[in-house]
Amino acid sequence: MEESESTSLPVPAKSNGKWMSLENAGTILAERVTGQSVAKPSKARAEVTVREAAKQIERSDLETPAELSELRGRRLVATAASFQCWQELEDFINRATHHFQGQDEATLAADPQYREVCAYAQQLRARYDAAYHEATDVWTRQCLAENEVFEAGRPDWKPEDARRVAALLDRLGVSEQEREALWLTPEPINVASPICMTLAQLAVGADNPDPIQAALGAVGFDDGDINAVISGEMPIYLRDHRIQELVARAADVDTQAKNRAAA
Repeated sequence: MEESESTSLPVPAKSNGKWMSLENAGTILAERVTGQSVAKPSKARAEVTVREAAKQIERSDLETPAELSELRGRRLVATAASFQCWQELEDFINRATHHFQGQDEATLAADPQYREVCAYAQQLRARYDAAYHEATDVWTRQCLAENEVFEAGRPDWKPEDARRVAALLDRLGVSEQEREALWLTPEPINVASPICMTLAQLAVGADNPDPIQAALGAVGFDDGDINAVISGEMPIYLRDHRIQELVARAADVDTQAKNRAAA
């Protein structure tokens, strides 16, 4: 997620997750009343409910993978809370829009009840703004921690290695824009995709009867997590250091194969 420079309400302008800024919640309400529309955030971003995510324990020390797992849980809590705050704001604006429907901007500006509604909408907007920034901050911390764990396991990892990965993904049909979305945002990976199947087969061998399960297990996912990933209950991300390792292994095998072919 890229954070807006202003302090105004971030609202997704499109389903691709890019953010736009609106001056305030009163603007949203006025646009709804006068017949304009504002896009909603994708529910896919919520991922889990607050109750489900709260099973994780919040801690600040990021030295071990176990503590990193707890940070992932904290991010899920923050993301779910952000989405819940958005829903509260959205629901309130929808109700207010129905009440003031059809009035022009001059009439709205002179209506004291409308000003009170806008003031309350601003309070809801402030809550959402704070929740959004919290979710963004935790995601940034998770990204840094995931990278640290990955780099600790591959101390010789170099920029050219990252370029090998990018070249492999490009050859498999993952565009630069898609790679950036997967790397910079909590965009879940579709493990059932042909691309994931190819990466798994490269990492564990094309003759493996269950390459996805085997590849996930090889990089540290336990049986419960693997089942949750396969069923779609547990989203996974490119930033996850285990997924970074899986893709790196696939790139290693791919490079070795190309070197043998060129010899």
